[in-house]
Amino acid sequence: MIRYTPVREADEVRPGVRDAVRIVEETGKLIAQVAREMGGLNEGTLGNWVARDREAH
Repeated sequence: MIRYTPVREADEVRPGVRDAVRIVEETGKLIAQVAREMGGLNEGTLGNWVARDREAH
């Protein structure tokens, strides 16, 4: 059985993801475009973090 151990949000986020989320929100650029510009950040990962940010605000 796999046990899930909660991780603080700050520990979960790869460096640069917060910046990428901010860029998507502030510029309106597509998630895929920002992911490419951030050096190959996974588009799905960025999309998940953008969705979490939108839900929080």
